Amino acid sequence: MGAPSSFKLLVETQAWWEGACAEQHIVTMQSPRIINLEEGWTNEIKTKAIDVLEEMLNNGFDKRSTRMFAPKEYVQTYTTCYNMCTQRSPYNWSEQLYQRHGETICDYLSKTVLPALRNQRDTFLLTELTKRWANHKIMNKWMRLFFMYLDRYYVKHHSLPTLDVAGLKHFKTLVYNEVKKDVVNAMIGLIDAERDEKLIDRGLVKNCVELLEAMGMGSLDAYVTDFEDQLLGSTKEYYARKSQEWVETDDTPTYLAKAEVALDAEKARVAHYLNSASEPKLLRVCEHEILELRETVLLEKEGSGCRALLANDKAADLSRMYRLFSRVPNGLP
Repeated sequence: MGAPSSFKLLVETQAWWEGACAEQHIVTMQSPRIINLEEGWTNEIKTKAIDVLEEMLNNGFDKRSTRMFAPKEYVQTYTTCYNMCTQRSPYNWSEQLYQRHGETICDYLSKTVLPALRNQRDTFLLTELTKRWANHKIMNKWMRLFFMYLDRYYVKHHSLPTLDVAGLKHFKTLVYNEVKKDVVNAMIGLIDAERDEKLIDRGLVKNCVELLEAMGMGSLDAYVTDFEDQLLGSTKEYYARKSQEWVETDDTPTYLAKAEVALDAEKARVAHYLNSASEPKLLRVCEHEILELRETVLLEKEGSGCRALLANDKAADLSRMYRLFSRVPNGLP
């Protein structure tokens, strides 16, 4: 039987905490001790949890079998945070811990993640980014678990971004916004390479698309603005060039056969790694460049146009012609 998923491990850890923390809370209530901010932060939270988490992310770990933090270790950190947030003023450190939660993530992104990305290009950049994004999701999840009490009370009371959302925003501001231009160019480069019948890592492109979707914070704004608009523009340029090559060298049936293959490939491309909302827009651009703008030339091409196909009873070619031009506004008349 396979090892449990990361999510299942977190659920198990959470369940373990429900029982263990109750006992810990009883002990705390019986013998309260004031925890100073620097003492709790440095000696407990940072040293025993955050530093350990960062080290595991930097050095790698087996996601299939490593629990990362044993339930007891997690409960110790959670309890420290809980106690620091429930002490009476002026020793209630909720505001300070919320601030340090954000500072910790920003510091790691600025000093560890960005330097690892700055010297990368093309496919290497995409590979490193998806690795760092996967690590960030793990970090964000554990930081949320460590500071969960803040989410339940302090965040709600002060109408602040949840820890999960705050972590996502930090990644977008510090990492994504700096590398997105190069990332999108690299993605489009791979897509164009696949159009030229080169083998690419589709999973890598899909992972990058998922990152773009996440950067929209619940919408497709980042995906559309940062990537899709440029993809449609590059697609227009690609097929303007290709259709010109085809129309100069091929007869009408050969051209239309290539057009059909290209349109089917674009539809499959969406299914493999793009957001499904891109399909109608992508196909419209392709149809316009490949069919609509070349319609008159193809239909009237000497020796292979519509009249020639009718005269020679080329049923299969006529069928393809009908099928393709039915996709274009006013294509059939």
